[in-house]
Amino acid sequence: MNKLLLFLIFIGGSLSMQSQETTAEIFSPRIKNNSNGSGFYFRILNVSQADFNSYVQKSKSFAGLNTFKSGYSEEYKIGSIYYNSTSHISLTQISQLLKFLSLNRVLYDGRQITAEELKNQKIIVVEKQNIPAEIKR
Repeated sequence: MNKLLLFLIFIGGSLSMQSQETTAEIFSPRIKNNSNGSGFYFRILNVSQADFNSYVQKSKSFAGLNTFKSGYSEEYKIGSIYYNSTSHISLTQISQLLKFLSLNRVLYDGRQITAEELKNQKIIVVEKQNIPAEIKR
């Protein structure tokens, strides 16, 4: 009985540790590719302020994307990094960025995948609705 209880505690602790692993969270509608410039941002979950600052600094040397701005929440241990580019941003490029930052664990549109699997996903584009002129006022 004691061995079973210890086993369950070990499994529960292991699962808890996995859920606390630093994870990149990307929602594809945040990837905006436009003719006048492109941009996207992703969040880093379960990260300390010091580690987040390291990710921001390292991301500045990634070719092809410009680190536009970043923000961090000490309360939630979440950081966001915003990027822009003069050219189209692809999932292959984002996958390379995540691997460059050593962020292999990814939540993409709510599903857990690896940075390598990211390049085979689809980008969901949310269409803007046309708002009639009389409603805009």
